[in-house]
Amino acid sequence: MIAGERTEAATASLDELDLKLIRILQDNPRAPYSTIARLSDVHESTVKRRIDDLLAREIILPAMIANIHQLGYRTRATIMLKVDVNCMSEVAERIRDFSETAYVSIAAGRYNVSCMVVVRTLEDLNTFLSDRIGPLPGVNDVEVVVNTRVLKAFTNWRLPVDELLNEDTPPPPQHLPGDVTG
Repeated sequence: MIAGERTEAATASLDELDLKLIRILQDNPRAPYSTIARLSDVHESTVKRRIDDLLAREIILPAMIANIHQLGYRTRATIMLKVDVNCMSEVAERIRDFSETAYVSIAAGRYNVSCMVVVRTLEDLNTFLSDRIGPLPGVNDVEVVVNTRVLKAFTNWRLPVDELLNEDTPPPPQHLPGDVTG
């Protein structure tokens, strides 16, 4: 299991307040507890305790996200690999450890390992493919898609709180000991 990956049971215990807190933090991760309390209409101590709980359960993870474009990393590519089944995990784990990779997954379908890499130039991408991907065991086919323009990145994804709260069977409100409203 990767960091932050949890079962459905762990996230099923989220209530409306948890969802609101997550969304507020996504929109303004540096907001002080007092601002979050005002936006969520609960006491600041409840906000702090709830956020601490979400962090402890790894439902939210603190992060600093560098602007890769500003740092000179202008080339992003999605690489899809067809790998022998008995080598899939090993290949995915080795790719995960490369500094150039931003995302790695094992998948079902025509290609069973995919990754996204970030490098400075097309020449760096060529070097990555020949020096890093080329020697991996069990790789039978590789397809590379160079991303010429990124319109939305994972860092821009937001929890669809309204959609979640309007489902036919929303989670029941859960109040933790010590919650203070208003």
